[in-house]
Amino acid sequence: MPSPKDAYHGEIFIPDKRHPWFPFFCPKPQVDILFYTDDTSVAFNPASSFGVDAMRDLLHQRSGFHADFRIDLLNRHDGGHARQKLTPELLAKYDQVWFFGVLQCNQQAAPENELTDDEVAALRTWMDEREGGVLITGDHSNPRPFDAVDGALDPLVNLGRALGHRVPRAGQLRVWEGLPSSDVTTDPHHTHNTQVPDGVHVLDDLTLQDDQFPQRLLLTKYPLGWSWPWWLRRYRPHPLFCGRTGPIEVFPDHMHEGALAFPAAYPAADWPSGPWGQPVPEVVARGTDKRFPATYDLVSAYDGALASVGRIVADSTWHHYFNINLAGFAPGSAERDAIGDYYANLAAWLTPSAKRAAMRCWFWWQLAVHPRCTWSRAPRSPCWARPHWTCSAGWPASARSPSSSGRSRCGRGTGSSSRGRPKKWCSAP
Repeated sequence: MPSPKDAYHGEIFIPDKRHPWFPFFCPKPQVDILFYTDDTSVAFNPASSFGVDAMRDLLHQRSGFHADFRIDLLNRHDGGHARQKLTPELLAKYDQVWFFGVLQCNQQAAPENELTDDEVAALRTWMDEREGGVLITGDHSNPRPFDAVDGALDPLVNLGRALGHRVPRAGQLRVWEGLPSSDVTTDPHHTHNTQVPDGVHVLDDLTLQDDQFPQRLLLTKYPLGWSWPWWLRRYRPHPLFCGRTGPIEVFPDHMHEGALAFPAAYPAADWPSGPWGQPVPEVVARGTDKRFPATYDLVSAYDGALASVGRIVADSTWHHYFNINLAGFAPGSAERDAIGDYYANLAAWLTPSAKRAAMRCWFWWQLAVHPRCTWSRAPRSPCWARPHWTCSAGWPASARSPSSSGRSRCGRGTGSSSRGRPKKWCSAP
């Protein structure tokens, strides 16, 4: 019997420490995420084109199932130049850091735009010992600032380089100098344009980035086990792109994106190995140019958890996250929902291993105690009949697999199998 000190999280039973079920109880984890920037326009401000409040809201809408997402935003230069550095004490408060830098390099009047040696060391310790997760972004290159401290930099320097290029491991996964640029007046091949035509504007028109037409992604395919005959083999995308209704195949577009990079070698000192070998970054999503045949790497992922270090996701541009690029997708639209699912997958996937284990434990606790979940047996042959969970449609949307009336293209479909076992569907952790 529940004691007076027992409680409920929504409809989920939370036992008191004296309850006999308490040893099996898994508390709901909180994932702490820091958005780190160096530009005042990257803010929780609906009026800012570079705002990140729309993305934050989509994350919060999806944080009710596996975990609660707590999101803070910090500008490096709040209160003065480089007053808000990344310290061990600051990093200890967070599971992830998402970098949305805009500045290019150290300048004569701003000598600490770039991360300092102490910050790099703090990040490395946090990523290696606490499995801190990193999203690294930037954009295209612009002309080098006239007062750049390092005169040896390429004449074209990437937006976001100041914060991004020294982040351990993650800094090696983007192009920080040289092409692609934003100058479409020279060779259009020097720009990475992923915009979709609307029948009115030319493709090199920036207004297309905030319309209702998203770009279509080319997702890397991963085989689902073995099948026979071989031509019927089924695939899934990377967990980042497993949505609630199937693969996430849409993304915000932009007129001039940046580019991803990959190291020429993976020295063990920087890229450690685990029990199953050395994990390396891989491209998980690509985009296309509609002006001429060209394909661009948009998102790469490094599963550092396989080597007991932090995971990394690198993106070709922060425009995949900003208000201006989400503005054209109406609330509740399929496109906005799919992009929101990607953000939630990203937050779950970058979470350290211990907290992802807590997510799974909380998930199983919900199945065990939720009043709308019951054990039943499939009406099949006794040798096939096995107990399985059935859950009503009363669960929050973020907790449900796609409708059992259809088949998900992500995994094995939905509903119960002929042997009474739930069929697999995609989940990020």
